[in-house]
Amino acid sequence: MFDIGWPEFAVIAVVTILVMGPHELPRMLRAVRGIIRKLRMIAGDFQKNVDDLVREADMEDARNYLRQFGEDGVKKQAQALVDPDGEIDRSVGDLQRDLGKLKQDAAARPPAADGKKGTGGPDIKAPEAKGPETGGAGA
Repeated sequence: MFDIGWPEFAVIAVVTILVMGPHELPRMLRAVRGIIRKLRMIAGDFQKNVDDLVREADMEDARNYLRQFGEDGVKKQAQALVDPDGEIDRSVGDLQRDLGKLKQDAAARPPAADGKKGTGGPDIKAPEAKGPETGGAGA
């Protein structure tokens, strides 16, 4: 900052000893140290206050942004990011309609012929087991 090196410090020390004298030097150094400490505290407080102001300004900007869009605005923006062409929304709608049709079909079917609860739909039987075929893996 001031670009002071060791030779400059030596000159300042010699001049200070000549002007102040060796008896007053410790008291003067303590006073300078106290002044430097107070300046550092003032600079630290100033920096803290500036940081607080910046933080509050950022928070206020965020609050205004959220108030501007509200819940619907945020939802619309999120939907525009995730599904900009609406394909996912259409697919979900199609699935919901298909599910509704399946529920209606299941409710409209008569009960099973054997009296058991069931859908009354077509009987699906498991394929019958055939005997070992020649040349098969199990032979």
